Amino acid sequence: MRIEYEGGRKVAKYGLISGTKLATTRARLVTADAQIQRAAIEQARTQVRGPFAGLVEKAQVEVGDFLQPGTACATIIDLDPMMRAGRVAERNVQKLKLAATAHRVLIEGTEVQRKLTVIAQQSDTAASAAESTASPT
Repeated sequence: MRIEYEGGRKVAKYGLISGTKLATTRARLVTADAQIQRAAIEQARTQVRGPFAGLVEKAQVEVGDFLQPGTACATIIDLDPMMRAGRVAERNVQKLKLAATAHRVLIEGTEVQRKLTVIAQQSDTAASAAESTASPT
């Protein structure tokens, strides 16, 4: 389209093309440029961005699904900071103090130490039931 317009401009100097034909060619060029810009904007809108850096916990759509802008497509979790919860026997709860250092060994064997920030006011009923039905070894 650009080549056609530039060629038309050159021959218009010699009167070999009408002004109307040159104007039509220019209008087609401007339309083509606008379509290219619109396609670039639409392509940029195909990138999924979250409100923060994190880890995708659950995808709610499949590759190839059509989404409207603003539609939720995944659940993202922030791993920093991560709250770790632990259970303490009822008889030991009174020994807990906020800001005390808590030690925990993660599944892969790494030991972490953190300050105790929350002591729940209620027990975990599911954990309590499991502890009461467990047989001692």
